[in-house]
Order: sequence, then structure tokens, then C-alpha cells
Amino acid sequence: MHFTLLDLITSDDRVVVRWTMDATHAGPLAGIPATGKRVQQHGTVIYRLENGRIAEVWAQMDRMGMLQQLGVDPLASAKAAGAR
Repeated sequence: MHFTLLDLITSDDRVVVRWTMDATHAGPLAGIPATGKRVQQHGTVIYRLENGRIAEVWAQMDRMGMLQQLGVDPLASAKAAGAR
């Protein structure tokens, strides 16, 4: 697993980090057996600092895109589960 920081932005008590993660799916992930496939995930995290410490965190990651790279269609799986 390798993270690349694309942006690091600060303003007042906020720090924003935009990143990509490159990895090989070598072990189980959310019930999906290892596929050996290379995947890339994108994300953005916002930190709010208070007295020099992280007080709050908001994170957004492209999990759907990563699952699709593994050959999983989460929408089809959810629809199939609802049809039962």
C-alpha cells in the first residue's frame, strides 16, 4: 500500500489533505477474498485542529471506485439482496 499526497491545504484551524492510495488486493477486504488486482483509491480528509491537536475529522474516499476495480458491483449486490 502506497499513499501519495496530492494537496495539503491549511486555513485557520483546518487542514485539508487530498490523496491517492495504490495497493494490491492481497488479503480479504470487506468479505471479498484476495484477487491480486492492483487498485487505486482517491480520498480527501479535512482535519479541525484545537490547541495543536486534531479535534474533528471528516473523510471522503472513493470506495465504490475501488470495489469496481476489484470486479464487485455494490449496486447490483444491494439490489439482489433487496429482491430476496
